[in-house]
Amino acid sequence: MKHEQNLRILRDMLLLVDSPVPLLVMREWSGWELAVVQNWAAAAHLKASDNSVRVPPVPRCVEAYARGKSAAARARLADFHAKAEKSNLR
Repeated sequence: MKHEQNLRILRDMLLLVDSPVPLLVMREWSGWELAVVQNWAAAAHLKASDNSVRVPPVPRCVEAYARGKSAAARARLADFHAKAEKSNLR
């Protein structure tokens, strides 16, 4: 239960920085990815409020959902959803 609550909090943090990642996707992330995403989202939010904060690069697992998606990021997102669809059909 606590893990699910933490995922929801992280999802809300991502919404603050225009990166709406579905919980379904976030549940697939490793603990390391969750930590990297949380650090990035917090830094990006603080920077947006005119704080002097260095923001790390957008994590690859969030890239497809961040504003200004690249073609490669959109392709990875489409691939993920295709795999998720196949696993749900089993």
